[in-house]
Amino acid sequence: MKRLLRKAVACTALGACLPGCTGMMTQQAVTAFANGIESKDLARLKSSTSTEFEQKALRLSESAQDLRLINLPQGKAKVLSIDEQGPNRRVVKVQHGEAKKPIEYQLVREKSGRWVVDDVLVSQKKEGDDRTVWRSISDQMNLLLSVRELIADWQSKDRERVMSATTADLRHELDGLPPAWLEKITSRVAGDGPLRSWRPEASMKEDRAVVKLTRNGAGSGRDGEVLMELRLVDDRWLLEDASWPGSDRSQVSSLRQLSIALTFARRFLEAYGEADKSALAGYCTPEFARCLEGAELNRVPLPVVDLLTRPFEVRQHRDKLDVLLAADEETFTLNVQWQNEKGQAPSSSTDKVTQARVEEITIYDRGDEQVKRVSSMFQSHALVEYYAEILATGDIDQLRFLSTTAFNDRVWKRFQPEILRHIRLPEIENAPPRLVTTVFNGPVTEVTVMQGERALTYVLHTEQAEVKVDDVLLPVLDRPSSLRKHLELLGPVYQLADGIRRQDKALLLATSGNSLDRIVWEQVRETPDIGVDIVHRLVSPVVAIRAGDLQSRVTLSDGQHVAEIELEEERGRFVVADVKFIEGSGRPPIAMLQAMRQTIARDMQARTARDILPASGEVRSASSRLVDPL
Repeated sequence: MKRLLRKAVACTALGACLPGCTGMMTQQAVTAFANGIESKDLARLKSSTSTEFEQKALRLSESAQDLRLINLPQGKAKVLSIDEQGPNRRVVKVQHGEAKKPIEYQLVREKSGRWVVDDVLVSQKKEGDDRTVWRSISDQMNLLLSVRELIADWQSKDRERVMSATTADLRHELDGLPPAWLEKITSRVAGDGPLRSWRPEASMKEDRAVVKLTRNGAGSGRDGEVLMELRLVDDRWLLEDASWPGSDRSQVSSLRQLSIALTFARRFLEAYGEADKSALAGYCTPEFARCLEGAELNRVPLPVVDLLTRPFEVRQHRDKLDVLLAADEETFTLNVQWQNEKGQAPSSSTDKVTQARVEEITIYDRGDEQVKRVSSMFQSHALVEYYAEILATGDIDQLRFLSTTAFNDRVWKRFQPEILRHIRLPEIENAPPRLVTTVFNGPVTEVTVMQGERALTYVLHTEQAEVKVDDVLLPVLDRPSSLRKHLELLGPVYQLADGIRRQDKALLLATSGNSLDRIVWEQVRETPDIGVDIVHRLVSPVVAIRAGDLQSRVTLSDGQHVAEIELEEERGRFVVADVKFIEGSGRPPIAMLQAMRQTIARDMQARTARDILPASGEVRSASSRLVDPL
């Protein structure tokens, strides 16, 4: 034994490379390293490796533990070959125990002459690829230890340490977050406590790496997986993005996209608090910007300072994100839209998100459980004032522009403007509205006003980020309170009156039901005379309406005479089925359809009788109209 030691010392001192000496020194270096891994002895590992290997792979106290995760073969080391690559470097192929695949040890000689491990390479094959790839243990260890350091930095809550562990691009997005928001972000990525288990799954390609691990506090306080994307910068792995593959779809799955949305939300809130409308235009969608441009922002104050110091919650909806911020009595939801560099919604997963815009703010009052949209709050009062004015003046073009699609389809675009201008309801006075109350419920806002001597409620809906009038509720009895329903049912009645007045057969056919069309209008060129001033009766004041989905009845009266109009639904719209005229003198009611059918029958009999008179018989002209214009 003493002879062998003296030989080893002599080899070291002389720097000799005798075959026996070379093999012995190589075996000692490899065995020392393998024993250090097996015993998890960090001190022994450091003494058997180079300074560079120690800095990359052994710099933390957990290094010996992490080395075992790489699954290096265990067992007695057997040197298969030695490749001298210079006086101070050699590559050694080693077989451990029963392992079939050899491992490549890269050894370097220190100034003392002692050989130590500088790196270890393990051969791997990807599934479906026959090529062999050699993986550096020091590189793999550097990645694993970098992730440990990142977790520690992000759990420290120290802003400087958090930022130092990220790439410049991610640092730029995170730097705009207030402390409370950044703390929530770091907890979501790094968890809130010690790792229960440390079995990361890592893959590397050049300067990019992906690491999946389980940590405490994932998914807003629950344990779960996080997928970290890292980039190698100056021999240090830095966080570039993170995602949560197992998270619920309502949760944001990208750290970078979440940071972008939060940064723009913060900038929006600060600009709103300072009433900086030029800055606001750059942080919200064009539609929302137009809403805020002419608004007095102090009418809807936001507790900006309070909101920026509280944690947030988020909900994801495809290319949009809801940022929920709770204050004392209210919860503020910022609806944020992700955009690419062109200012458009991303078209695919590869279309990179570079910015975000706030498209709406919703305020939930937890006390009275009202849901208020800021756009509605700014637009509603001004809209009601203007709508009341044009409703009184009969500006149909503006009424169409300021009404919802449903209101237009049922009323404003359904009937001609001249018809609608003739329909007058005493409940709608030509007077400026005075605000009484406003009730918000998400996209629906109800504004109650005193208009003249009556209380009206304007029902507003949000359509494509714009507030429109969907209906006006009237204080009436024996009728629907809906102005839209009134006009929808009175419109066909006034159209019928206008068609009779102008003897417009096409309009009469379009306004009447199938029975009237078939029995009357298709048979005549002029309206049959049934002894009733039909036009006058059809434009009398309304006294009652019974509205149904398929059939409705409208009752009109001038104080002496009554007209009951039966309407039925055909092809999505109401048409006149029949009219009953009730005389005030006690005469029997006259059903228009029956009376006209009888008149047509009498005229046909009379025409037949005239046809058999002698040739000298005189035929009376029937060209004169039966009714006068309205």
